[in-house]
Amino acid sequence: MKKRKEVMALFFLVTALIGTSCSSGGGGHGGSGPGVDSVPIGSVRDKKGGITKPDVKMGFPVVSNPELIVSVTPNTPTTPSPSTALEPVVTPSIITTDPSVAPGDFVGGKRQNQVQLNSVEIPKDANNYNGSGVTVAVMDSDFLSYEFANSLKTDKLKGRFQQYEEIGPGSGTQNGSDHGYRVARVVADIQEGIAKGANIVGTTFGIRSGSGVGIRTDANKYLELFKKRPDIKIFNQSFGQTMDITRYKAYIQNQLYRYYGNIEENFKRVLEQEYSHYKKGVNEDRLFIWAAGNTVRRTSTYTEYFDNPMVEAGLPYYMKELEKGWLAVVGLDLRNPDEPKEFENGKSGGHLARAGVAANWAIATDGVMDIKHGIGGYDSDARKSYHKTDTVTIAGSSFAAPKVAGAAALIKQKYPWMGANELRQTILTTAKEVEDLYRSTNRGHWVPIGNHMERWENYNERRHLTKEQLRNIYGWGILDVNKAINGPAKFDRRLTTLTDVNGRFKANIADANMRSIFSNDISGDGGLYKTGKGSLALTGDNSYTGSTVVHQGNLEVYKGLKSDVTIDKEGRLILSQNSRLANVSNGGTVENIGSGAIIQGNYNSTANSLLIADVGSRLKIQGTTRLENGSTLAVLPQKYVSSTAVSTPMLESAGGVQGLFDVVLAPAMIKTKIDQSGNQINLTVQRRNVEEVMSGQGESVENVARNLEEAYKDADEGKTNLSFKNTLAELQGIGSTASLAGYMSSLSGEVYASAQLLTFQQTQAVNRDLSNRMASLSNLDGKHESSVWMSYINANGRISQKGYDKANTRLNSGQFGLDTKVGKNSILGVAINYSKANAYFDHYAGTSESDGIGVSVYGRHKLTDNLYAQGRIGIASLSTDVERQVLNGHSNIHHHDILYSAYAEVGYDMKKDNFKVTPFVGFSHDMLKRGSFDENVNDLSISANKKTYHKDMIVVGMKAQYDIAHDKGRATHLMAEASVGKNLSSRNLDFKASYDGHRTEEVEFKGAKMPDYTVWTGIGVEHDFTDQFSMYTNYDLKVENDKIADKVASVGFKYKF
Repeated sequence: MKKRKEVMALFFLVTALIGTSCSSGGGGHGGSGPGVDSVPIGSVRDKKGGITKPDVKMGFPVVSNPELIVSVTPNTPTTPSPSTALEPVVTPSIITTDPSVAPGDFVGGKRQNQVQLNSVEIPKDANNYNGSGVTVAVMDSDFLSYEFANSLKTDKLKGRFQQYEEIGPGSGTQNGSDHGYRVARVVADIQEGIAKGANIVGTTFGIRSGSGVGIRTDANKYLELFKKRPDIKIFNQSFGQTMDITRYKAYIQNQLYRYYGNIEENFKRVLEQEYSHYKKGVNEDRLFIWAAGNTVRRTSTYTEYFDNPMVEAGLPYYMKELEKGWLAVVGLDLRNPDEPKEFENGKSGGHLARAGVAANWAIATDGVMDIKHGIGGYDSDARKSYHKTDTVTIAGSSFAAPKVAGAAALIKQKYPWMGANELRQTILTTAKEVEDLYRSTNRGHWVPIGNHMERWENYNERRHLTKEQLRNIYGWGILDVNKAINGPAKFDRRLTTLTDVNGRFKANIADANMRSIFSNDISGDGGLYKTGKGSLALTGDNSYTGSTVVHQGNLEVYKGLKSDVTIDKEGRLILSQNSRLANVSNGGTVENIGSGAIIQGNYNSTANSLLIADVGSRLKIQGTTRLENGSTLAVLPQKYVSSTAVSTPMLESAGGVQGLFDVVLAPAMIKTKIDQSGNQINLTVQRRNVEEVMSGQGESVENVARNLEEAYKDADEGKTNLSFKNTLAELQGIGSTASLAGYMSSLSGEVYASAQLLTFQQTQAVNRDLSNRMASLSNLDGKHESSVWMSYINANGRISQKGYDKANTRLNSGQFGLDTKVGKNSILGVAINYSKANAYFDHYAGTSESDGIGVSVYGRHKLTDNLYAQGRIGIASLSTDVERQVLNGHSNIHHHDILYSAYAEVGYDMKKDNFKVTPFVGFSHDMLKRGSFDENVNDLSISANKKTYHKDMIVVGMKAQYDIAHDKGRATHLMAEASVGKNLSSRNLDFKASYDGHRTEEVEFKGAKMPDYTVWTGIGVEHDFTDQFSMYTNYDLKVENDKIADKVASVGFKYKF
C-alpha cells in the first residue's frame, strides 16, 4: 500500500511539474504557479498597444512580445566593422628550435622549455578578446522561425549561429517569440553584443498556449548537447518558474503531504528526478547562467516583487552541488552609470528579483538596453511599421543574464583552461562592490540604494543599507567586464571550497606552451593551486592569505604575494626584481631573475629541489634559509658573461644559512664557483672557451665554435654592439653540450658551401647525357649528315661527408640538340638545356634549390680511322634559393650564379666486327661564380660577397659498343662505359662571411668538400625504329668517397636527316 502511494504521488508530482523546467520571465500577464509553462524573463508592452509604462511581468503570457518598447528611433543603417579574433600572446623562449634540443636544458633535464622572462618589465596582454572560438548555448525561443534564424546566421552573428536541430534530435515550437533572438544578440551581436566573435547554438524551448507564448525545457536537449558538443561550456537561460525559491520546497511538499510519510526525503528525490541533467552538466564543468527573475502581476492591482531569485536561478539553495556551476543574474537599471539603481518599471520602490539566498552565486548588471530591431515589420498593436535599424529598448533580467554569458565567453577565450567554477569566481570576484560604488557618488543626486532611496545634500547624513543588505540585493556586485577579463580579483573560500577542500582557486593550465596573466590585485582568504604544465603570471599586488601550491608548471610573481608558497616536485616559482613573498618551501624549482626579490619569511629548500639564479641576481631572505641535503643550485646567465671571473652575492639571509648546495649546475659555456661567507652565498662566474666546450662534437659544430669564439673575444673587448652581445648571451644560457650543438648546427652556414656540390652535380648530369650523345655521333651514316635529338634526365643523389649534414639531391632536366657534319671528318652541334635541382639537408643545414638554363657547343673530329677527339664548352645561368633556420630566425635568400664548363676527350676505337672498345682520356674544367647574399634575419645570420670556385679533373676510362644489325639500315646499339676522374683543384668549398650583427669582421664557413676521385659507370641502348628515327636510354652511377653519390637516368630520341 505504501509503495502504491509513492507511485501515485510521483505521478501526481511529475504531472504538476511539467513546467518545472519551464520558465517564466517576463513577458506576460497572469500566471498561477511553477507548474505553468511560461515565457522568458523580460518586459512587455501594454496589451492594448502603444508605448506605455508597463510592469515587468512574470507568468503565463497573453502577448507575444516579451520586451518593453520604450522608444522607437529611426536610424540610418550602418556597416558593421569586422571583428578580428585574436589569440592570447604566449611568450616563447628567445631561442626556439626542434624540441629535441630544447633551450635551456640543464644537465639532468632540470631546466627545459622555460619561458624566458624580462627582469624589468611586467608582462602585459595587449590582445583584444571578442569570444572567438567560444560557443555559448542559448536555451530560449524562438530559433526555428526563419526570420529570426536567418537574421542571426546572415546578419547579426555573421555565420556564427547554429540551430540545435543541426546537432541533435528533438522538436520545438515556432511560437513567434523574438525573446531568444534578442538574448542571443546581447551575447554575440557583431555590433551590439558583449562577445562579438562568439558562436551561438540556439536551442528552442518555446511553446504556444492560447494567445500567449512560453517556454518548456527539455532535459534531453541538454543531454544531447552535452554528448555531441562537449566543447560548449557556457549555457544561458533567461527563463524561470514564477516562484520565490524559498517557497518552492513548501509548494512541492504541499502537493505530496497526503501521499508521503517522509516528505523531506521525497523532496530530495523530486529534485534529483527533475534537475539531474543540470547536475550532470555541472559535474562536467559547464557553467549555467540564469536570469534571476522579474516580477509577477498576481491581480490587476497587485504585483509581486521577489527578494530572492526564482526557482531555477536559485536551485543551489536546495542542491548545493550545483553552485560550482551556477550564476544567477539580477537585472538593474544602469542607464545612468553615475546613479545605478534597481529597475522600478514605473513603480516607486519596485524592483526585479533580488539575489537574496542566492547572494553567493549572484551578480547584478544592466537589464535595460537599447538595441536595433534587427528585423523589419509591421506592429499591429501600435499600428505602425518599423525598420530593422530602428532602436528598441528592452528590459528585464532576461537581458542581464546574456551580458554575463558574453563576459564568460571573453574570459573563456583568454583563459581556455578555466572550468565553470573558475569562470564563475572570475566574474563574481571582479564585480564592482555596490557599497564602494555608493560612496563614490557624492553629487547630491538620488543615490539608488534599493527601496531606501533618500536625497541628502550632505554626504555624511545620507543613510545607507548595510553591506549584508546590499549583498542580498546585488549578490557580489555589478558586473565589470573590463576587470573580469584580467582574471580573478579574490580567492574567496566561499567560492573556492566548492572545488578544493583547502579553499584554493585551481589554475589547471595543461598546455605547456600557454602563458596566462592575472593582472588584478588578488585579495581574499582563499589560496591558489597551480597545476598543469603551462605558466601563470601574477602581475598584481596580491594580498590573499590562503596557501599557494605550485604543483606543476610555472607560477611567475612580479609584485607582492602574502601567501605562503609551496612548490612541489614538478612546479616552478619564478621571481622578478619586484617580487615580495612570505614563506617559501621549495620542493621543486625556484628561479630568481634580476636583483631585488625578497622573501619576507623563511626559505626552505628540500631534498632534490632546485634554485635557479640569474648571474648577477640577488635573493634576499629576511628570515632563515635552510638547505636540505640534495639541494641544487643552477646558474642561469640572463646577461653576457665574459672570460673575466666576476664574484657577486647571490643569496643573503638575515636569519642565517643552514646547509649548503650539494650540486651546482651551469650551462655548458659557463664556469662557476660558490662559497659561503657569513649569512650570504657568493657566486663566481666566467665564460668558457667555446672551442674547448664543443671539441669532439663534429667538424661542422667545431667550425661554428671557432667562429663564435672569435666573436666572443670581440665582445669581451667591447668591439661588438649591444644587440650582438645579447645574442651571444642567449647562447650562453643553453644548458647541455648536446643542446648547444643543436643550436650551433643552425649557425653552421654549411649549406652555402655544401650546396655547391649540388651545382657541380647538376652540370655533371647534363654533361653526362651530352657525352653519351657525342659517343653516338659515330653512328651517323653516310646517307644522313645531320640529326636533332631531345633528352629527359632524372638524377637522384646524396651529398655525404662525415662531420656535416647529409643531403638527398634530385635533378630533373631536359636537353635539346642539333648537330651536323662539317667536312668529311668533323661533326659540330649545339645543345640547350634546362635543369631544376634541389638538395634537402638533414637537421639544421637547410635546403637549396637551383634552376639552370644553359647552352653548349660540342663537336667530334676523326683524326684517323681509329683515333678521335671530341669536346664541349658551355655556359649556364643558375638561379639559386637557399632556405634555412638561423636560431629562431628563418632565412630565405636568393642568389644568381654563372657556371662555365669545358671538356676535351681523346679516344681510340678498336673494332672487330660489330664490337667496338674505346679507351679514352679526358680533361674537364668547371668555373662557378656564386653570387653574393645577405640573410639579415638576426644577429647570427650571415652575409657574404661573391665567390668563384674552380674544379679541374682528369678522366680516364673505357667505352664499349655492340651493334646488332637489322634490315633496312636499322640497328640496335648496346653501350657501356666506365671511367675514373681525379680532382686536380682544391677540394675546399669554404667561404668567408660576416655575422649580420657584427659586420666588421669576417669568419670562415665550411661545408662538405669536393671528392678526390669520381667513378662513373653506365650502360645504354639505342634502337633505330627507322633508318632516320631512333630512341635511346642510359643509366649511369657515380661513386664518390666509396659511396654511390648519384644515379642518372636519361631517355630520348634522335632524328637523322
